[in-house]
Amino acid sequence: MINQDGMKTGYQKDSMIVFMEDVWNNTDWLELMDDEFGNISGTPPTEEYSPCRTDIETLNKYTVVVIYALVFILSLLGNSLVILVVLYSQVSRSVTDVYLLNLAIADLLFALTLPIWAASKAKGWIFGTPLCKVVSFLKEVNFYSGILLLACISVDRYLAIVHATRTLTRKRHWVKFICLGIWALSLIVSLPIFIFLEAIKPPYSSPVCYEDMGANTTKWRMVMRVVPQTFGFLLPLMVMLFCYGLTLRTLFEAHMGQKHRAMRVIFAVTYGK
Repeated sequence: MINQDGMKTGYQKDSMIVFMEDVWNNTDWLELMDDEFGNISGTPPTEEYSPCRTDIETLNKYTVVVIYALVFILSLLGNSLVILVVLYSQVSRSVTDVYLLNLAIADLLFALTLPIWAASKAKGWIFGTPLCKVVSFLKEVNFYSGILLLACISVDRYLAIVHATRTLTRKRHWVKFICLGIWALSLIVSLPIFIFLEAIKPPYSSPVCYEDMGANTTKWRMVMRVVPQTFGFLLPLMVMLFCYGLTLRTLFEAHMGQKHRAMRVIFAVTYGK
């Protein structure tokens, strides 16, 4: 093909094609992409290549910290008020009040650990293994004691309303032993958390408070999944469903004033937790 100047252009096109082929064949594309993305060879990206989602993750992290701080303040005030009110009314204290007192104590102990959890969300676990064990242990004890105390409250309401056993509910010394048993059981089933949790520093990540079970990982993980499901969910759920189901059926057959007052107590205790 000849252009207006009378020169051939085919030779120019052939030279351009040859040049592009040389560039393509001589370029180390894997090395170029490895430098650009920094993760093809398994190495993490450097700071200058951090993804844009870092800002969003930071925002979410500090949002969680603010929520933890609000929950800490409200829980500290609310549970302290409940403890003071129950302790002040010693004469008219009922069995349910004793359960609520222990429930408030359990929640207050957990609330005291919230500032530590908030700091760990922002900076990673910088408190070491001993504090990792203690705060995780308190959280686990709060979980078990809280749900078991709610189940005991449902049993107490069932006995007081369905069977009207006033003489039984007046035996306050029994409730002390029941509460002691709940605390003992909560401490025992929470021991695996205290034993296995440690402060761990994963590669390319902030320190975390995590389980280190050694060689028996599968067996202990099974235990740590079955125990919460049994004592922290299935057993209390069955007790509460049975007790509150029969209690509500009895209340619907009772007078309106008594029904509304008792139902308010049931829903306040159950859903307030």
